[in-house]
Amino acid sequence: QLLGVGLTSGVGRVVGGATGEQFLYRLYVPPGSTNLSVTMSGGTGDMDIYTQRATPPTTAAFTCRSWNGGNGESCVHASPASGTWYILVDVYDGGAGATLVATRTP
Repeated sequence: QLLGVGLTSGVGRVVGGATGEQFLYRLYVPPGSTNLSVTMSGGTGDMDIYTQRATPPTTAAFTCRSWNGGNGESCVHASPASGTWYILVDVYDGGAGATLVATRTP
């Protein structure tokens, strides 16, 4: 049973929520991929992203964390290991209308 909401590479998903809420997404990265880029931009509030392969990240255990003020976030993984990558969106300060994009490069 895969956790989280599946994302399509390169296709944005609008995210938002109340302070303290968390949302989990996933993207499968096939063998031989050269890059995995996870970005978030726009909208209101302050949301952060956490990424990790194979097991969903938490705010305490993660491979990459982007926790800038606002929603300008980015986690880039060069030569990512294949498998399911999980993306946790943590709503630090309630907001809406941010766009999350996960892109894998073959």
